[in-house]
Amino acid sequence: MARLRGRSRYGAAKARAFPILAPVLCALLCIGAASAQEYDRRDWMPSGWEDADGDCQDTRAEVLIRDAVGPVTLSADGCRVVAGEWVGPYTARVFTDPRELDIDHVVALAHTHAAGGWAWSPEKKRAYAQWMPGLVAVEASANRRKGAKGPDQWMPEIQRCWYATVWRATKSAWGLLIGRAEDRTLTAACDPAAGS
Repeated sequence: MARLRGRSRYGAAKARAFPILAPVLCALLCIGAASAQEYDRRDWMPSGWEDADGDCQDTRAEVLIRDAVGPVTLSADGCRVVAGEWVGPYTARVFTDPRELDIDHVVALAHTHAAGGWAWSPEKKRAYAQWMPGLVAVEASANRRKGAKGPDQWMPEIQRCWYATVWRATKSAWGLLIGRAEDRTLTAACDPAAGS
């Protein structure tokens, strides 16, 4: 019977398998960093906000109408929102000019890309970018501060449990990964003991 010097049959099998498994493991560990560098917003919103239902109001207008405290004023053609009243969900500031508001992807497009969206088809990326349940009208400056950060890096000043709930619901609906630090922050945001 042949003998294996210095290692068991199991050890030999591992040695033979390692050159095959190494590239696979590297791909799994490194793909997030690589894909984040390849993010291009134009892949997700090639024509900006879209008018999915053909009523001349694009997604931005639809979100502004939905999130307004009361009735809004539309442009003469009924397509754009020109006035109304909104309470910023991240800061509680009141706005009457929609030009001061951004439509925020609660789970930002760049974050979504790195969390698994990089592998989506162009059609799925466009559908996500226009998905109303994951969008909210927010103070433009607050949106800039948030950027593409996850909840472990940025949370709103108020309504943190609401934010965490929308974040989880969005990631669940689209099959996106939630990291450990992210999960801990989301859980704490809805913990009464934490004062959220």
